[in-house]
Amino acid sequence: MWTLGRVQQLGCWALKLNAVDKRTIEKCEKEAALNNKDSFYLAYLTDKTDAERKRGITITTTLINISTSKFNLNILDCPGHRDFIKNMVTGAAQADVGVVIVPASGFESCVGVGGMLKSHIMIAGVLGCNKLIICVNKMDEIDEDKRVEKFQEVSKEMLRIVKSSHRDRNPIIIPMSAFKGINLVNNGEKFEWFKGWKETKDSEAVFTLEQALDYQQMPPRFFDKPLRMPIVGIHKIGGIGTVYTGRVDSGTIVPNTKVTIQPAGVHTEVKTLEIHRQARTKVEAGENCGIALKNASKGDIAHVKTGNVISKDDDEGIKMYAAAVAKVIVVDKPTGLSVGYIPIMDLGTVHVPVKVAKIISKLSSNKEVVENPAQVENHESFTGILIPQKPTVMECMESFPSLGRFAIRDSNAVVCIGSITKLLTVEELQKQHGIDLSVKAEDAKKVTRKK
Repeated sequence: MWTLGRVQQLGCWALKLNAVDKRTIEKCEKEAALNNKDSFYLAYLTDKTDAERKRGITITTTLINISTSKFNLNILDCPGHRDFIKNMVTGAAQADVGVVIVPASGFESCVGVGGMLKSHIMIAGVLGCNKLIICVNKMDEIDEDKRVEKFQEVSKEMLRIVKSSHRDRNPIIIPMSAFKGINLVNNGEKFEWFKGWKETKDSEAVFTLEQALDYQQMPPRFFDKPLRMPIVGIHKIGGIGTVYTGRVDSGTIVPNTKVTIQPAGVHTEVKTLEIHRQARTKVEAGENCGIALKNASKGDIAHVKTGNVISKDDDEGIKMYAAAVAKVIVVDKPTGLSVGYIPIMDLGTVHVPVKVAKIISKLSSNKEVVENPAQVENHESFTGILIPQKPTVMECMESFPSLGRFAIRDSNAVVCIGSITKLLTVEELQKQHGIDLSVKAEDAKKVTRKK
């Protein structure tokens, strides 16, 4: 799961669940006081860098482990600030459930001009975070006689936003006050006026964040598919060496497995595995883990970066492709787009410039299929060829959903969403579609001038 919003709420929740010890809390209080941010001390549980603590905002995605009455959860705290949206994407790409925290007081700023709420929700859905929990926070700041009305108002608007940009048709929506610990945990204080959220008339009522999380169903895991593990972090650990962290999206992995890491072109073996600093002899799809590797048998392990993907070094391992045929929906590009457009593609945990090299066909606003159109307008969909501007691991949506669906951003705003239907080699790109990647841009310009 992931959270989005002020991490102060996450800290309050962890404290209520007894997930942090007194010594840690005292340390956070002391460091917050040194930065003149006394009231932000609980945010320091996940905001651990100096930049985050001094600025009072979340910059990186941080993983912590918390247990509820039913589940042992990996909580990914993601930034909400527009300047760090790529870090939010990295967190959302690993998540099963999204916890979206919106303020009852000041809600309008989240959904107004410049607000990132809708983009975050859309990205989460595109990258596979299929279920949402909406927490309407700061209800204690609303006059008591107006709380029901305000909660209903925010709930109605959030439902409208979710239905227009996410696949969850009926997200859980609950009120809460993280600062006062209301509606956070099952054995804590609750708003008496809130009668609970229900999926159906006869289903169990949900009152708290803990209960909302325990209400979730375990999503399907791709245990039987080949191994795919995107790298989201690289850490130097004393006594162990370099540890590569991420979530196993599909398959399983055990020590001594021969693996390849692409697009770095590294071939090596798994030395050790761990989850939350506990050694493991096997890690399965859906689990976040850390991997220590042996010396590379081929390639330079120093070239491995976040966004690279680990697979087994066999016939089912990752194969690199130059381009992809994709189905794309233009969701927010008022001026439309045409061939040559180069935005940013968020594919799994990687962010790469991508070129729209060819528009094969589009479905126009009047539902007509147009072949080889010159332009795709806002809210139209098209099938086209996308070429990443640097080597990138791509898979077909049907085979590996996490590496086959993507969001396209321009100036930090989501402009398109889509999925990969076919992968193309350099030879296939030229033979089937007449696109020659061996011709450099400057050479192409010279040819054009001569003509």
